[in-house]
This record gives sequence, structure tokens and C-alpha cells, in this order.
Amino acid sequence: MPLSTKSKVKIGFFAAEAVWIGVSVSLEMKERLTAFTEARALADRLLKPLANIGCGGPRNLANIITPRFLEESDVNVDVVPRDVPNFKQADIYHLPFTDKEIGVAWVSHILEHLEDPDAAVKEVERVSDFQFFLVPDWWSSSAAIPSHRWIFTSDDFTRISNQPASTLTLLALFNVAVAII
Repeated sequence: MPLSTKSKVKIGFFAAEAVWIGVSVSLEMKERLTAFTEARALADRLLKPLANIGCGGPRNLANIITPRFLEESDVNVDVVPRDVPNFKQADIYHLPFTDKEIGVAWVSHILEHLEDPDAAVKEVERVSDFQFFLVPDWWSSSAAIPSHRWIFTSDDFTRISNQPASTLTLLALFNVAVAII
């Protein structure tokens, strides 16, 4: 039995949506890699550790696609015990580091899940010289994930950062907003 025009339109819509999500995820991972390469290089220049805060586990999609996030971080931190290299268990509100012990904090796609992202940013700033906060752009496919509580803009990072607004760099990438503080 041939498909009705209405069915063909629905199939076409779902196919286009699947392509958009695939392209979106692909570009997002490329942008994460670019930002991570910058974070790693900065930590190396500072001769201080790079901390992957909210690292996730080896089965996390980002870590499956790009194991570099776990392998090239000097310390991986998560609230849930993980079988990953250089692991420390802690929550983002109470990090197990002294003030400015960490050169660069890598916080990728964590803030949008938290109850109190302002407190998390302040704690990450306490322990690190520089912070890379990655959050999904409001229009990206990952922004619609049900566990996301927040959508961020550059104004949000300026407001919650302890740094003067002039020191805030926001890279507006295709699918990821990266605040380097």
C-alpha cells in the first residue's frame, strides 16, 4: 500500500530532524575538542594541572567519541564513582583542592544540570586559575534534554563570575557556548 502524502511529510520531517541532530552533535564534538585542546595547552603553559570536573564515565557519549577528555586530564572529578584515570570523587560544590591549586578547570555540559550553578561556578573559580565552562547553546539539539534545568547566556557568566566583566571571554561556537574565565 503506498504511503499517503501526510505520511511522507511526517517521514521527511523526522529524517530532516535526524540529520540536523547528527550534524549538530558532530559539530558540537568538534567544538569541544577545539576548546579542550586550548584548555590543555593553557594548563601546560601554567605548569599546573587540568581538572575535568564532572568527567562522567567511560560510557558517557562524549567520552566514547573522544576519550581524550579523560585520558589527557591530570585529574578527573565526578560525584559518582568512576573507573577512569586519575579519579577523585567529589561534588562540584565542595571540590577537594586548595585555592588556585588547579591551573585549568574543564567543566563541560555540567552547569545546565545543577540546582545551583552560581555556587558551582564560584567553587570552580576558587580552586582554579582559569575555567572553561561549556554549556549548550539555547537552540542546539542538546539544549532540549529533559534533565537540563538552565539555559545560559554571556550575561549569566558575567553575573555569576567573580571576575570583572572585562576578563570574561565567551566563545560563541556553533552548538556550544564556552566561557573562559
